[in-house]
Amino acid sequence: MYFFVDRVAEPLSNRLVKVAKGSPGFRAVCTGLANWHNSAEHNAAQRRSAARRDETDGPEPEGAQATAAPKLSEREATELGCDLLGEGIVWTIGLAVLYHEMRRDWENETQQEAVMASNLLRIEALEKRLGRLEGQAPPPQAAPAPPPPGWWGRLSASLGRQREGPQPT
Repeated sequence: MYFFVDRVAEPLSNRLVKVAKGSPGFRAVCTGLANWHNSAEHNAAQRRSAARRDETDGPEPEGAQATAAPKLSEREATELGCDLLGEGIVWTIGLAVLYHEMRRDWENETQQEAVMASNLLRIEALEKRLGRLEGQAPPPQAAPAPPPPGWWGRLSASLGRQREGPQPT
């Protein structure tokens, strides 16, 4: 991921270097940022080195005391500061896009939850209405008796009536 950000930020950083060459105020901001970053990196490296020495419990080598971060030249500081600004801008844009997508998903989810709640209310209302209607309906009637066996019974049933009396065989 860092490689991608670095590749995308490179043209922006080059443009910022050109702007910094022509603007003393912007150049001062870039060099200040670069010197701060350089000091932070140097201090972090010293802490890691000290932690490794503590883990091994070995004697502290000569000259292992804290040293000041080396000063960068103005050109190096300007380039590093512009690189940091370019990467910061790319990261900020990426985070803004990610935030926008997350917010849109959240809004869609909220909308779907509202629709689901509305549908549940409609279902409950329909179930109550069905219950009331079931109470008003007449009881179901018994199914008609099956037709008697034989061809006459089948014919009578198909015509929807049954004949009383003797049936031909």
